[in-house]
Formats: sequence, C-alpha cells, structure tokens
Amino acid sequence: MTIAVGDTIADGLSGNLDPDSPTFEMVRTLAEQVVVVQEQEAIEAMRAAVLNERLIIEGATGVAVGAVLARRVDLRGRRAAVVISGANIDSARLKAIL
Repeated sequence: MTIAVGDTIADGLSGNLDPDSPTFEMVRTLAEQVVVVQEQEAIEAMRAAVLNERLIIEGATGVAVGAVLARRVDLRGRRAAVVISGANIDSARLKAIL
C-alpha cells in the first residue's frame, strides 16, 4: 500500500517502505505500543534538545523525544531509553525551530 506523504519535520519517518524492507514486520512483531505525536510536539522536543542538552537531533528523533515529553507513553515505574540518532537537519530548518 502506498500512502500520500505530507510535509513534516520528521521526514525520515514520512516515506513509504521499500517492498523488501523488514521494518514493518519487525515493528509489528516487537513493538509494545505505537503512539501519535503532533508535529508541534516533535518541534518542541528538538528545540528542548538543543537548548537543554546542546544536542542537534533530526525530526524522527524529535518524534521519539516528543512522545516522552508529551507523556504519550506511560513510563511510571518503568525504565526507558530513547535512542538519539542523527543530526540530519537542514540549517535553515534548524534556525526556524530555534
């Protein structure tokens, strides 16, 4: 199935999977939960990473951090980690976020 791809800060998550990609099956088998993060929440997470941690993160990582900061997942009593990957963001877009 092909889906229409819209404009998003998380361009690494926006495309369609290659037909031979194992990603969908891995997520379907291993993921405990999938949550929706709003565009603004991802942007705010990216801004917070720069201002508070001095880390430049790409939009896809902003989604993961945004899910935690927006409390989209219940982490009470649990240990959790967010994988911080990539600084793949256009400098003009980063400037606009900041």
